[in-house]
Amino acid sequence: ASSEQLDILQSCDDFLVDGTFKVVPEIFYQLYVVHAIYRGHVVPVVYSLLSSKNSDTYQRLINEIVEFAPCWFPASILLDFEKACINVYGSSFVNISVSGCYFQYIRQYV
Repeated sequence: ASSEQLDILQSCDDFLVDGTFKVVPEIFYQLYVVHAIYRGHVVPVVYSLLSSKNSDTYQRLINEIVEFAPCWFPASILLDFEKACINVYGSSFVNISVSGCYFQYIRQYV
């Protein structure tokens, strides 16, 4: 993330996060992107190449983000229905409102 992206990250309350799998080099598992809702627009603020999608990986990612952006305290986050992500965001940010994407819910559970 650039310094401008980190400033946006720390100044926003609402975020969307998602990973994609088809565009990453084979040595990685996914490209994970954090988007901020900034002045009415969705702005990508963090790009991460992750080796897996488990709680430890997501926790390390959040720890790294907080190291570079210590004033990041998201109020709400929208994500797919991935249990590891839900648990890590919920335990890392006590007052966060975690919401799941309805489209992903239907795709995964119906």
